[in-house]
This record gives sequence, C-alpha cells and structure tokens, in this order.
Amino acid sequence: MKAHSNNAPVVDVVDPLARHSKIQTGIRVDALRNCSMSELWRLRGAFHTINDVISGLMWCPHFEDEAGGKVLTGLSEFACWYEDAVVAAAKAAKPTAKEDVQWRSWTILGNEVSCTEDLATLSAMAAQAVCDEAKADFSDRHASKAVTS
Repeated sequence: MKAHSNNAPVVDVVDPLARHSKIQTGIRVDALRNCSMSELWRLRGAFHTINDVISGLMWCPHFEDEAGGKVLTGLSEFACWYEDAVVAAAKAAKPTAKEDVQWRSWTILGNEVSCTEDLATLSAMAAQAVCDEAKADFSDRHASKAVTS
C-alpha cells in the first residue's frame, strides 16, 4: 500500500473475482485542483453526506460483526480523506471573483463547522471570509468600471 501526500492510501488490489481484476483506489488530487469552487463545495457536501450514511450503517445490528464493521470503517475513513482533500484543494486555491471566493469560503467553513469545537476560531474564520468576499466584490466592481471607462 502506497501513501498519498495527505496520508490517504493508494491501494492496488488484484482480485481475480472482481469484474476488473485490478482495482486502484486513491484520491484524485489533480482532478480536485481542476474543480471550480462551487464543485468543491458540492463535493465536500457529498463526501460529508456519504460519511454520515456510512456512520449510520455502522450502528445497524447487522453490521456489528467484525468483518462488515471493518469494511464500513474503511469506507468511512476513505470518505473522510477525500473530504479533507477537497477542503485542502479549496484552501490552496486563490480565487479572485466574488462568487468563487464565496464558494471557497463556504467549503472551508462548512468543514470547520463539522470539525471544530472552538467557536472563537470559527468566528474569526467567518469574519475573514466576509473580508475576503468584500475585497473580491470591490475588485470586481472596480474592474468592471475600468472596462467601461
């Protein structure tokens, strides 16, 4: 098993019973970097929801056996790693358009709401997001005035 840069495994499995005898599972960081900010927001929500569903299944009595629980735990970890990779891609992006700045902020703040227990830190991050949006709005308005002048 190889490790990805964010510690998520990249797994090559050869299974003669699988439809495709070789299965490779890993996080497509290159694809995430090419996503729009709104796509990243939707992907973060999707992986968060997937993990919520898996977590709910893990509490079902028919998945309490060791083998089924391990499979679900692995799926849950993978969904978390992917969600973290989505958020990392959003954090690394430097959008300038107001709409993209908003989507980036919602992606990062949505993750922080789920992860943090410190309201002061979350509040500071939200305030920074508002400032970033105001700067982008200012730049958008002045850029459009420069073009029309």
